This record gives sequence, structure tokens and C-alpha cells, in this order.
Amino acid sequence: MASESNSRARSQIEALLSLISSSTQAAMSEYEKTGHGIPSPNSSESHPLDDEVGALALKTAIRTLEGACERLCTTLAQPMHTLINRAMPYEAPCLKFVVEEGIADILETTAPNGAKGMHVDDIVTKMKNKADPEKIGQVMLLLSTRGCFQEVSKDVYANNRISLPLLLSSPISSTISLYSGEILQGVAMLPEALVHPEYASSRKVNKSSFSYLIRNEMENASYFDWIQSNPHAGKRFQRAMVGFSRTVGSPDAVVQVYPWEQLLSPASGKNFLEFCDVGSGPGVVSLALSKSYPNKFKIILQDLPQPLEHTKTLWLAEHPGADVRFVPINFLKESPISGQDVYFLSYIILDWPDSDAIIILKNVAKAMKSSSRLILHEYILQHAYHDQGSIGSSELAPEPLLPNYGCVRPVNCNVIMLALYNSCIRTSEDFIALGRKSGLELVKLWPLSETCLIEFRLAS
Repeated sequence: MASESNSRARSQIEALLSLISSSTQAAMSEYEKTGHGIPSPNSSESHPLDDEVGALALKTAIRTLEGACERLCTTLAQPMHTLINRAMPYEAPCLKFVVEEGIADILETTAPNGAKGMHVDDIVTKMKNKADPEKIGQVMLLLSTRGCFQEVSKDVYANNRISLPLLLSSPISSTISLYSGEILQGVAMLPEALVHPEYASSRKVNKSSFSYLIRNEMENASYFDWIQSNPHAGKRFQRAMVGFSRTVGSPDAVVQVYPWEQLLSPASGKNFLEFCDVGSGPGVVSLALSKSYPNKFKIILQDLPQPLEHTKTLWLAEHPGADVRFVPINFLKESPISGQDVYFLSYIILDWPDSDAIIILKNVAKAMKSSSRLILHEYILQHAYHDQGSIGSSELAPEPLLPNYGCVRPVNCNVIMLALYNSCIRTSEDFIALGRKSGLELVKLWPLSETCLIEFRLAS
């Protein structure tokens, strides 16, 4: 029996090694196709694929590679080793610090005489705030060990390919600041909020663990209330959403995967599409569509007045000739502009508990005509247990990977939604149920590797 068990375990390890090898080869091939070769982690320049938000083949290979490496380490490491690693996510506050102090920018622009890297003593002299060089060195050593910077020599640090998105000119820096700032603080309150008599069983958006965090500052307030009362945080949130979309490959992936050409073909009788982006935020997917199909999209961006002002600024800079209107809306209280060909909601439903999500979807359904399409752009939750059958958004991962590939971003996002909004990432079955309660029926799911497009029409 022991021999049989050992043989089965060895077989699983060999299968993981095979997946690591094949996915590594696939990723290297994608890099080499660009003509720029395979990147080095300590390169001082970005690789073209680093900014290619629609690199679906690369993302698919990395999903398998990450899942297989994680599964292998978890299998062979001692349990206490794995648990201690899980309990020490200390890179996050260190990343928040280096972003807010602009350390990547300091390293990029002020290294003396073109030298490779700066000593922590010199870094501190360029910082906005006074700091102890030894303490900064401790922060930088952790981040360099985790690959986020390069330690060139003792206490001398340089940017590398991984740290370049931390430059303040990149919207990714705002995403990192958001995740490692108030979001992390809200998640840190979960142990208290999950057992507090007033918060534990509530699914109201103003009774989340973030609401618990700010209860003395703003009583009975939601994260949305807090954002609206903090203009700096609100502006950063909008910019962070641009960075988030780039991270998961959203804009180009939506352009590439959904068959927009069919909607615009001569057989459709449409010369252009009326496209309403509801809760648009910066409207990055609408922006990508407008650029990819010139004069083929008449776009309406609808959001609350404050974020809509940030959106106007972005579009004026990025695409001044776009056919776009900016129309304020509170989608919990009113319907979007009626009669559009496509209604698009990107990462909206995940922010709201079921009762509010149904209100939003019903309000959209009221505005739809019989030929309208509603497209939700969301994560689809996949569980980690086997024998699930069809899960809708994509095939199950090959064994011995976990069925959800062990991909941590969606399940991390699931906890973030709980902490910020008392909401969750939903399964495909959950979306079908929400649609039925809102007068909608599912047409098709369009997988985008990490995320998914969920297409609805009015129920017949």
C-alpha cells in the first residue's frame, strides 16, 4: 500500500514538472515571437510584451506555470513552511511606501553619472520625507529579494524590468498603492468584522469590514461613500482602475475575443454601434474599441458626476476625436440611456451584494430593446475541488493542478469584494440566476483567460 501511494505521489510530481516544462516553453515562444527575445528579470528596460495588455497566449501559459509551481512547492515543502509564508505578506506595505516616495523614479532619473544603482544613503537624500537609510535598506532588501528591484551591491539598488511599472507615470503604480493601502487595511479588519454582532451576518454594502475600519470616521458608510468624500483617493481609484485593466489584459482582450465585426457586418445592417458603458469609470474598454474601430462606435459613458470628470480628462488626452458623450447616472436609482445596441458593465456587478446587483441589472433591462445585448465583464469564480463538472467560463485545469489552476488573483479579489463591499466574485451559475431575477437570459460566455465576458439578452 505504501509503495502504491508513493508511486501515485511521484506520478503527480512528474506531471507537475511536465506542466512546468511545457508552459515555460510556451511562454518563451511568445516572447521570442516578438523578435526581442526572452526577458531578463534584471533588465533595465521593459520587454514589448510587458505592456501588451492583450497577450492572451502568454497569460494562458503563465496561468498554468504559476499554478504548477505553486502546487509543486506546496506539495514538497513542510506544511509549517507553507503556512509561515502565507502569514507574511509584507511586500504590500513596502510596495506602498516605495510608490508613495517615488523611489522607482528616484532610481530612474538621478543615478549619478549613469551608474548602475544608488546607495540607500543617496536615495534618502532625494526622498520627499526624511528617513533612516538603514530602515530604507531593510525595505529595499525585501523587495529586491522578491524580484521587485535589483540589489547591485551592498545597499545599492537599481530598477529592473519588474520595478518599472512602479514609476509614477504608470497607472500600475496607482493600482499598487490602492491594493496595498486602504484595500489591505479593509482586508486586515476581516477577523474583527466577521464576528462583530452588527457586521457578521450583514450583506449590506455599508456593513463591510472596510465600513468597520472607518466606523469612527464615517458612521454607516460604504467604501463608495468614503471614496466620494476623499477626492484624492477618488482620483487615484480611477487611475488605479486603468492600471488594473492593463494588468488583467482587459481592453485589448475584449476587442480581440468578442466578434464585434459580426455586429458591424453588412448582413447586420449596422454602420455603427450605439454602445453604452454603464458605471464606466475611465472607460478603458470603450476607449480601446473606439480606437480599434474608427467611426464605428457611438459611445455613451455613464457614471457618477465626480468620476465622469476624470474620465473626460482621460479621453480628451487619449482620443480627442472620439464620438463620445458623458452622461451622469446613479445606476441604483435610474436606468441608462435607452435603446442602445450594447450595454457594457465592466467590473460593476462584483462590487455589489445580490440585492443591489439585481436592481442594477433590472435598470439596464428596462433600457434595452429586443435586439440589445448586455455584456458584463467580470471574473468568474472557479472552486478548488474536483469533480465539478462544467463550470461555464473555461475548461478545468489539467490534473494534478487544482481545477481553478490555483490562480490566486480571482480568489484574492473575492476576499477584497467581501472586505470592501460585502460582495463576492460569482460563478457562472450565480450569473445565470441573477439574470433570471432581472428579466435576462444568458446568451454566451466568452473566456478571456483570467476574466470573462458574460452576454445576456432580454428574456423571451
